[in-house]
Amino acid sequence: MKTLLLSLTSLSFIVLSPNAHADWMSEQEAPFTIVNSTDTVTVDKNALAESITESEMQVLNENGRNELVLQRIPFAPDAATVTFIKASTVTDGVESPVNAKDVTVRAAKGPAQGLSHLREMVIPFNNLKIGSITKYSVKIKYKKNVHAGLYNQSYVMGIFAPEKSGKVKIKSLLPLYYHITDPWQVLTKKESREGEYYVFEFEQIKPLFKVPKEPLAVLNSDLVSRVDVSTMNDWNAFITPLAAKYEAILATKTLPAPFTRIVNKAKKAKSTTEKIDIVTSELANIMTYSGNWTSLEKMVVAQPLKDISRTKTGDCKDFSLATTAMLRALNIDAKVALVRRTATQEASQMVIQDNSPLVMASKFNHAIVKVKEGDKIYWVDPTNIVSNSGFIFSDIAGARALEVSATAKDLEPIPYPTAAQSRLTFDKTIKINMDRSSDTVTNFEALGDYAKYITEASFATSEESAKKVLMNYLRNDGKNAKGLYEGFSFRSRIANTITGTQKTIGEEIVRWEDQKLLLNLGFPLSALTPMALTGYRVTPASLIGRFSESTVTHVTGYDYTGYELGCNILTPWYRITREFTKEEKGFKVVDEISFDQVQVSSDDLNSDKFQYMLGSLADCMKGSVVKITPLASSDTLQSRLDRYTVQIAQDKLALGGPKSIEGAREAYHIAGQILSRDPENKDALLIRAQSVRRVNYFNNSIDDSEYLNESARILDIVEARHPQDPKVLQQKTWIAVYRKDKEKISGLFNQAYKSSPKDYELYKLGGRVLEDLKQIQGAIGSYTKAFELARTPQEKATAAASLGHLLITNNQIENGVNYYKYAIKADPGNAWLAGNFAALIQSYGRWDDAITVGEEVVKSNPYGMAKTTLAKAYAGKANTIMAIPVNNPLDQAKNLDSSEKLYSKGLTHAPGNEECLLGLSRVYHLRATIDLNPMTAQKSLRYLDKAIESKKIPVEQVAGMKKDLLLIADGKKPAPRLPAAATPPTVTAEKPAPIAAPAAPPAAAPAAAPAKK
Repeated sequence: MKTLLLSLTSLSFIVLSPNAHADWMSEQEAPFTIVNSTDTVTVDKNALAESITESEMQVLNENGRNELVLQRIPFAPDAATVTFIKASTVTDGVESPVNAKDVTVRAAKGPAQGLSHLREMVIPFNNLKIGSITKYSVKIKYKKNVHAGLYNQSYVMGIFAPEKSGKVKIKSLLPLYYHITDPWQVLTKKESREGEYYVFEFEQIKPLFKVPKEPLAVLNSDLVSRVDVSTMNDWNAFITPLAAKYEAILATKTLPAPFTRIVNKAKKAKSTTEKIDIVTSELANIMTYSGNWTSLEKMVVAQPLKDISRTKTGDCKDFSLATTAMLRALNIDAKVALVRRTATQEASQMVIQDNSPLVMASKFNHAIVKVKEGDKIYWVDPTNIVSNSGFIFSDIAGARALEVSATAKDLEPIPYPTAAQSRLTFDKTIKINMDRSSDTVTNFEALGDYAKYITEASFATSEESAKKVLMNYLRNDGKNAKGLYEGFSFRSRIANTITGTQKTIGEEIVRWEDQKLLLNLGFPLSALTPMALTGYRVTPASLIGRFSESTVTHVTGYDYTGYELGCNILTPWYRITREFTKEEKGFKVVDEISFDQVQVSSDDLNSDKFQYMLGSLADCMKGSVVKITPLASSDTLQSRLDRYTVQIAQDKLALGGPKSIEGAREAYHIAGQILSRDPENKDALLIRAQSVRRVNYFNNSIDDSEYLNESARILDIVEARHPQDPKVLQQKTWIAVYRKDKEKISGLFNQAYKSSPKDYELYKLGGRVLEDLKQIQGAIGSYTKAFELARTPQEKATAAASLGHLLITNNQIENGVNYYKYAIKADPGNAWLAGNFAALIQSYGRWDDAITVGEEVVKSNPYGMAKTTLAKAYAGKANTIMAIPVNNPLDQAKNLDSSEKLYSKGLTHAPGNEECLLGLSRVYHLRATIDLNPMTAQKSLRYLDKAIESKKIPVEQVAGMKKDLLLIADGKKPAPRLPAAATPPTVTAEKPAPIAAPAAPPAAAPAAAPAKK
């Protein structure tokens, strides 16, 4: 068991690689395990503690030998003493004590940028091997407290190392407050009294090791077993004594001369933020970070102002105190505040969140300044080498701060900046030269973190480094392009806004490949953050901050070939769009990016939607390379726009099946081009509203609410200009249908019906509305009318399939099947239509129909869902055969052979299908129970294990079957269970019983599946 305040072991072994497999780390990967630990603490009336700490740790690997050979116990000599009691090594069953004379006390390694008085006791262990156990016991006695009346300690289980067991007992003359989070149910607790002492005990009763093996991990209270103990529950009592010391330092009547000069300069500024930025940037110019932590007092109380001014060095509390003093001299309400800062490199690895409500000094590791102006609060961190008081830097955003003031009552949350506050915009023009090199001119503006990182790079390393950072942001290749800059200075520490112009010469972004001229437009690196979050995760992820980009890139003298469709990724977590538009002298690319969430839950990260959208993001990245062709002198903008008409866009929208996605994307692109010249074009806006619902519609199970919202936004714009327009009302009705908003469906459709032409589109919509409202006969009539009014084979197919689906699901099986089959013939290229039918008809035991149609689908369009559906059809038919009662071995063998062929055929289409794998296992299991052949049993086990690996089959469901197979494989005979022909449970879904078919459909029987969105 390890405490947060006395972290005795390094966390270096849990540094995570971005490519690490997302999961919990296994115990074998840790250097050592904590076998047992105890901590017995006595707290006196002054909150001074004495503890006996004992620990047993076992070496797990070579890294563990290196880590445990020296046990280091740090302490502050003016505040605590550490006394060695005993220690030993147990190797191969032999215990060897550590000689007390070999135990040394030496200077502990302090922070690189400061003086430290910390010491550490070092206990050396000898004769260590893998498997050895180290034991030690020490007494720690505290002589001094910085915060009077405060004893506090945090214990975290199973994070720093695997822990088998441990216990803690705390006796205190002061009342004890505790807070426990125990998601893994490994702790027991007990409260009691021993005379004048309050007693709190807890024990770890089960082993625990929970360290995530994934990037950007956040360990919150739901994932950490932790106990916090404190003798305080009043933040005002905690901070008031410290505030008195700070106010005594600030009470000086005259500021030191260097600070007075800064104040005089800041007085000339107009706004509060300008004054703050002058103070902090000028302070950064004259003051160097270096702490003096040579006593416990100096670790928490700032230096006098005259000392800070004289040495021009200090740590965060000195920077903050000096800033507070200067701001007060400017009549600005400023106070020092305490906060826990998370360095960017830490946030990108693993964050252990402190959610305890108790008064704990460990909640703070950094000092900043709180500035209040009316209702506005600025959280200013003057320790940074750059200044931007109007923006909250990401290393403190989201933290909770405590004002160092006698009036402070509680912690205050520091908000995250909005995406608009950390923003990059640019307008770039690319000119491609005769030698295929490129020159660019880019006007840009960088706010928030973008400005901070550029400016920091300049001061932390060099101006050249800052230029490389800016090159990356502006998507230029700094390796082969020389950059020239106008309009700003890299040497200004004020980083609230950076605006200017970048010119590059000789950039190599055009290449000739496979008889194609390709232009690399680049892709915003900031948009790649989600790509680190692929696969299953066990923790939430921290994306560190919110940010956005809005950029335009013009390419002159060239045009893209074909339709460059860009991308449209709309999610609850981020939005990324890229759009291509032809211009008079070439074309332009517009990118819009916004990340609006900082932390994403593991449930969201593991959702189909999040993981699926990563695939869309990967597709979007491919659009960074564009096929281009030089513009000829005869090429006018109008001549290049022959393929950009409303009619062509509508034809694209009319495509069905898998082609409908590409068609919708092309329609969206065409409409966008029209709107770039005619922003109020009603038909183009309606096409955008329709097509945006489909551009990312690859999987019916993925929630697409963001796309529906975008469509609704566009329709609102059209409706404001064209109230009661029938096409607008129809599209608004479709959105209500897809949102399953039954309260609005009926009203919207009634409005649309009154004003719309009585055509195919209206009756198709009417059928869907009535179907959703459970008015089945009305829906059948409306779909039938839509079929009669259909103008193209695709429309006929769509209406027929909708009708067929409705009839089948309402027990008119044969009639519905006929309509569906008609639809498939009418639109043979619509693989989705046929796939939907194959999936639906399985529910009614029509395996041969499902197989026949499914084979045709995968032959023409072998997409994943079609293969899975076909595999299930083969499994369904085989399961039916397996369930047929038999009276003789020959019939049984025949059925098993037939079933084996069907299951195997299913696996040729979907090798991981759990139903086919389980089915084959059952086939070989039945054969093995007859002939008791170990080889047959082994074969059955292989298929069974693969089926179980799918995690779609409850292990307990096949436990008896597996037990039989293991016995047979081992040459033993299992106990009798089921008759040979009996059918064990399967994983297929429950199906309604087939019912008698009604009369045949009318002579004009149509057929088609519900229209894709």
